[in-house]
Amino acid sequence: MKELLEYCVTENQRRAVEAYLHHGNQRAAAKELGIGLASWQRTIERIKKRYAKSNAADLALQSRSPVDGFTTKRVSTAYKEDGTVALQWHIQEPDKQTIEEQLKDLAEALSEDIKKIENIPAPKRVQKELMNNIVIGDPHLDMLSYAKETGADWDINIACEQHMRATLGLLKRAPEAAVGMLTILGDSLHRDSMKALTPGSGNLVDVDGRVSRSIKYATKLFRAMIVEMLKTHKKVVVAFIRGNHSETLELCLRDMLDIAFEANKRVEVLDNTSKHIPYQFGKNFLLMTHGDRLSEQKKADIAVSMYRDYHGSSKFTHVLSGHVHHANFREVSGCFVETFQALPTPDAWHAESGFVTSDQSVSMLTYHVEGGIVSRLNEYPRIFMEQKKAQ
Repeated sequence: MKELLEYCVTENQRRAVEAYLHHGNQRAAAKELGIGLASWQRTIERIKKRYAKSNAADLALQSRSPVDGFTTKRVSTAYKEDGTVALQWHIQEPDKQTIEEQLKDLAEALSEDIKKIENIPAPKRVQKELMNNIVIGDPHLDMLSYAKETGADWDINIACEQHMRATLGLLKRAPEAAVGMLTILGDSLHRDSMKALTPGSGNLVDVDGRVSRSIKYATKLFRAMIVEMLKTHKKVVVAFIRGNHSETLELCLRDMLDIAFEANKRVEVLDNTSKHIPYQFGKNFLLMTHGDRLSEQKKADIAVSMYRDYHGSSKFTHVLSGHVHHANFREVSGCFVETFQALPTPDAWHAESGFVTSDQSVSMLTYHVEGGIVSRLNEYPRIFMEQKKAQ
């Protein structure tokens, strides 16, 4: 077993091997790591496969056959004057199917470092005809704002506290709906790479800390929100919209949440490959999009034309978007088109440019299965935080 250590690609894999070396027993090793025996065995199997392929490669070199994972593309031969072979080269290329398997293996190995959520008791009493949708406008979790410049402080700690406080406040007052939906309307983070720049225009932005820290905080925050929603809803649906500030990282965050809850059948994390995400609850059609570069009419056109089957089979079509940080709604082409407020305070650029008039809240909308919004709640967590600070 000791020889497997050099073939570990994650810290969890190394710990799995070391735990066995310490105890000499599979169950004891799994218990030390706080995982099930089957999970420990799957981890070891992945390491053994990598070990076996490496040894097969050594044998292949000795026997002049293709290395495992490769196929012979062509053979080059040099002949002596008498016609006998002097030298021969096997030109090899990666086997395409094996590459796919190796990529899958790597993805599974990396996912081991994401804590998976399994057993959360479901509520016993719910109203199956209702769905609660917590709508979070552009979080900008790792934006940095200095009160003397902008009127209020903002950093990733304040952001996480405010968004969690708002979520808990809404859940405390929420109807007992069977389905809970968490809609994050894009711009979860303030930047999209290691550089503190907007991805499109390349404008410099004020950010709080390193991007790796931002990703960790964001994942933990959204995971905690989903866990709380599982306590009060039979099913939780997550719509993770891609914005214009962090559209690439939001692809990653969505997949990380999907992996974290893959063992929990009560959670559905919607695909966000497209920047427009459709969802149907009974006779309600929800189209969620960030809204950058889109007028109300264009948003309605997308709902009616691109998703005509959803729209045609529903009594109520609701288009939800963020981007502008303002609350607004308008009925357009048979659609209820709405933009939502966000919690962040303006950053320095917005404060200096006069974009300071929007209020800051998180909303919960409750839909009836027959079509339509039957109730609406709002949370203003900054009020309570300011009261706490003043005490």
